[in-house]
Amino acid sequence: RRPPRSTLFPYTTLFRSLRESYSDQEDTLRSAAEHLSSAVELDPEFALAHAWLAHVSMQIAFSFDAHGTWLDKAELHCQRAVALDPALPEGHWARSAILWSPGKNFQHAEAIAALEQVLAVRPNFDRAHNRMAAICLHIGRFHEARIAHENAQRSNPKNRSYNLEFIHLYSGDFARAEAAAEAWLREAPGHWGASCYAPLPPLMTGELALAGQRLAAGLKLYPCEPMLLSLQGILHARRNETAAALECVRKALDFPITVGHAHHTYYQVACVHAVLGETEKAMAWLERSVDTGNPCWPFFRLDPHLENLRHEHAFIRLVADLENKYSAIKIQRL
Repeated sequence: RRPPRSTLFPYTTLFRSLRESYSDQEDTLRSAAEHLSSAVELDPEFALAHAWLAHVSMQIAFSFDAHGTWLDKAELHCQRAVALDPALPEGHWARSAILWSPGKNFQHAEAIAALEQVLAVRPNFDRAHNRMAAICLHIGRFHEARIAHENAQRSNPKNRSYNLEFIHLYSGDFARAEAAAEAWLREAPGHWGASCYAPLPPLMTGELALAGQRLAAGLKLYPCEPMLLSLQGILHARRNETAAALECVRKALDFPITVGHAHHTYYQVACVHAVLGETEKAMAWLERSVDTGNPCWPFFRLDPHLENLRHEHAFIRLVADLENKYSAIKIQRL
């Protein structure tokens, strides 16, 4: 005999929300959060639903609504999930998302430790591997990022993370980065991530006409996107168009910045000032990028836009400190 509908409801709601949680659309994620909230209201002891509600809340806070109450909601339901089931992998996975967020100042080492707790219990959890890859990528641990990405793909080939594209770019493999940009644009034309990534490889290799074409296409779709505006600033700086470059910086910083990705905008602002020879301003913005979650020191050493900083004592010291700090983090469960 089937259980009564009231018994099944939290589980059917959870399954629907799991599908929705793979989305990168705000409306879909808010729908998932609403369904999960209903599930935990009906069954307050449902630890797995609390964990997924914590994670979905964190996705919304990270990408769409940092000024709302989503971070508080994420923390509340994460704590509830772990209290109900201390060994629940999804509880620690949600905790890693909270730790690796602007609201918690991107605690890289602590988030990695939380993910290792997840993978100790569930070694094939693709989304834990994907987050591990993203964190390793940001701290310059490219070898580990690649392993984590491959583990995620083996666990779930359908879960597209786009970590590999940035591994190619940040490790200096610009030919593969360009091939990845072309593939991403074919696969998802008009996608926000594709629009922001596609100009990067040609900017690195000096193919400014191609970078300009891709930036124009991206800005047509997302005219107020700070990441694209700051990239447009780099392009103008490369063309010695100082006034236009600085105007792009002003616009990029005037528009509301998607807080989870703010460190990339700050990094690109640093690049604009570095190309223009404004080394003190460039260092200030580079340090702000680091302080807000982007300590990717190997990329700092090879990005052509930071060439004017290479011999600055502050730059040399910053990169050395970051290398020492982030090379020392132990990462065991890959």
